[in-house]
Amino acid sequence: MASLMDPGGVMHSTVHDTLAQMWRKDAFEPALTHIRFPLFRNLSTNLRIEFNHPVTAITGPNGANKSAILRALQGCPRGNDPGNYWFGTAVDQIPQSERHRFIYGRRSPTTEGVVEVIKTRIGRRRATKDGPVPDPDLFEPSRPLTSEPDCMEKFPAELPKKPGDASQTRWSAISKDVLYLDFRSQLSAFDWAMNHSEVTFEIGSQHEELNLVKARKKRIRSRTAALYKAISETLVTDKWHVNERIVTPIHEMTDEERGWVERILGREYKRIRLLRHRYFGTKVSGWTVLLETPGLQYSEAFAGSGEFAAVLLVYQISRAKPKSLVLLDEPEVSLHPRAQRELSQFLADSAKRHKHQIVFTTHSPEMIRSLPAAAVKVLTFRADNGQVDLPIQDSPPQFAFDAIGAEYEHPTVVVEDRLAKDLVERALAKHPCETTVHVSYLPGGADTLWSYYAPMWSQEKRTNILLLLDGDQTREAPRPVDEIPPNELEAELRKTFPGKDGPHLSFSRSDVGSAGHREVAVKEVLEWRRKFVRFLPGWTPERILWDYRIRGPEDETDLPEQDNAKDAWCRYTHAQTGETAGERIYTFQLQALQQVPDDCAILATITSTIDDFVRSL
Repeated sequence: MASLMDPGGVMHSTVHDTLAQMWRKDAFEPALTHIRFPLFRNLSTNLRIEFNHPVTAITGPNGANKSAILRALQGCPRGNDPGNYWFGTAVDQIPQSERHRFIYGRRSPTTEGVVEVIKTRIGRRRATKDGPVPDPDLFEPSRPLTSEPDCMEKFPAELPKKPGDASQTRWSAISKDVLYLDFRSQLSAFDWAMNHSEVTFEIGSQHEELNLVKARKKRIRSRTAALYKAISETLVTDKWHVNERIVTPIHEMTDEERGWVERILGREYKRIRLLRHRYFGTKVSGWTVLLETPGLQYSEAFAGSGEFAAVLLVYQISRAKPKSLVLLDEPEVSLHPRAQRELSQFLADSAKRHKHQIVFTTHSPEMIRSLPAAAVKVLTFRADNGQVDLPIQDSPPQFAFDAIGAEYEHPTVVVEDRLAKDLVERALAKHPCETTVHVSYLPGGADTLWSYYAPMWSQEKRTNILLLLDGDQTREAPRPVDEIPPNELEAELRKTFPGKDGPHLSFSRSDVGSAGHREVAVKEVLEWRRKFVRFLPGWTPERILWDYRIRGPEDETDLPEQDNAKDAWCRYTHAQTGETAGERIYTFQLQALQQVPDDCAILATITSTIDDFVRSL
């Protein structure tokens, strides 16, 4: 399959370029554009996830509420309720005073823009076949909440609406089929019968566990005769001991579906069939998978767990209704890395063919390796309050796992981008620090480093990280905190951090009740900023290297210090090659870097800055 190199240096298949074009042309409508959480589980207030690509991966450390986010997404379309899966008990109570809720966006045919819908844990009576029953966990749509932290737009009641787009008081929930697969709990019919079914057996002896196994084994053997008949005669219905046993009659996978299973598992199959039934129990149904290779026939009882999972995933996604919302919880479970890479390609192909919007959680680098940055969301824990946050919307795959609570074993210099990284590593070449200092960059650029990572590292009390920003970010360093009067702390923060809102601190200036916590957080981030933030000499790496480019006869004159060197490099590359692709520009910049002499004053300034940092440790 053909592939391209994106500006972040990551290989991604051309199918994702096609998917991006289809997304921009609204080929997946109706689709979710974003979801945010004013109050939900352990997520930071108004944590927002934007969907800018039809396939989205959510990753992060254990306990980061990834599955909870999937359940919220499951609850977005009309008729779905996350209260079926997240509910309070006597052990784990959810106070009724906490109105857990989430808000999502969809495109409106009325406004031709994005509108928002809110679902709130209201706790009313749920309609059942036996009449309404109290349900404290019921999530229902409600009118827009315009005050903080929800900040929804007021519903335009007087605006004429397209049919089905709204009620009299709110925008309607999105109408979309949902397929949710949790691969940690996805069991075959045999595995359920062997490990979870209830049977009568002798208890109280030292052989109790063995007795249970034998009882389950006996039941399975006694019931497989009926299962075999259903398979061999391709029964559509079978009432056995009064109860209907066949839930989904036996189906054979198409050549295309089987082909994907072969790609994922790396094996050849002559035929694959599936049957969903209740032969091993009257209430719980399960899937039996029948596989035929060139030299063997067997069922899921003899198949590996990864084999069963791959077959069921391909089958169910391929048979889902077009434009479904497909939610997958850790689909890589039981698959080896090569199979995971093929599975990721299958998901992209399914999105393209069936116009599914697919969101999956993962801990696997292989599952996100081929995804564009817009498709990767990396959750982290805030150091100040332990809540889950999403610092940036786009994470190039090669940084996704570095960005989650990375433990820097060596002194680390963090810069804005890969060209700055190359420049710093060039400065450290043949220097004693070359083998002891790690140079890295994180996605999001200077704004994210200032607003999110600097306060996070200050709260974590990281003393082995130097944030080395481009020269165009230079600002006056703060005074030592013991020299700043309390009433001048906020002014010092505004003066030494860029942006109207400054660094992302959990305690707001407007929250009177947390004034003491706010003061501590401000002092910590100011002191960390003073000690561990420095700036590259010059304006930007692009501007520094411009003077060392290989010049042609009609080359541009020298640039003023603060001119946009990125545009100049674009023009230079176009003049040389007729192209302006990011990789082409980067190649010429690396050529210029090789022309920088060892005794360059700029390189000496960089090494001096890093020397001072290392000696301070």
